[in-house]
Amino acid sequence: MLTIRSQILHFIRNRTGGIERDPVLVFGNQKSGTTAITALLALMTENQYSSDIFFRLKKDNMTAIWRKELKWKDFVYAHRAFFRSKIIKEPSFTLLMPEVLEFYPTAKALFIVRHPLENIRSILNRLKIQPKSKDWGYGAMPREWQNILTGLHVPNSGENYMENLSLRWLRCVELYERSKNRLQLVKYEAFNSDKASELKSICAALGLEVRKAVEPHCDTQFQPKGQEVKDFKEFLGADNYSIVRKICSPAAKQFGYEFES
Repeated sequence: MLTIRSQILHFIRNRTGGIERDPVLVFGNQKSGTTAITALLALMTENQYSSDIFFRLKKDNMTAIWRKELKWKDFVYAHRAFFRSKIIKEPSFTLLMPEVLEFYPTAKALFIVRHPLENIRSILNRLKIQPKSKDWGYGAMPREWQNILTGLHVPNSGENYMENLSLRWLRCVELYERSKNRLQLVKYEAFNSDKASELKSICAALGLEVRKAVEPHCDTQFQPKGQEVKDFKEFLGADNYSIVRKICSPAAKQFGYEFES
């Protein structure tokens, strides 16, 4: 949420100037590596970037776009201060991908995917949720995280947060499949194994000029470091593991992601 001073500046900026008409759009589920990839890509290409926009808006503004009471064009121009950057990253925009891509017909775009088990583990770590616990502190979380855990913006929400996180991962990759002719696929695992090389490949694929070496910054921790898990059945519990495998495994195979039986 914006501070009062930031809200005033945001109000002024939203009523002056234009927007970036040909941005680089970064799609991908929450905690799939979008923050690190966006920040380092911006550094490598010496471009400005906007990120995590929904967490900085008022509830009414978010509700209107999710309920489709506000057209995407009107949403962008109402918050144009966030849409002037060359690189735009907001994971929740992934669930609005058709509208976003239609508004930006010539934009370059990435879709970042991560193994669903690691993706969900990272979300749970970020929110300090113990997957075997029934108490996950719903009321203390920012509204956008509440919406993610309750499956509010996924067409068919599940019976619990583990189903909802799995269904959200699946929804993101389904939307990627529908528009993959316009999206450059980036696997988080490939990025994590050789960040500078993968970023150069992204630049080459999107026709972006490499202007700065990022190797000195590749070990920067852009998000709090999560827990390393060797045994996901133990970490999640057998029932939760089965939920993730059942929902995500068929789609995960196309990215080379495997589950233990």
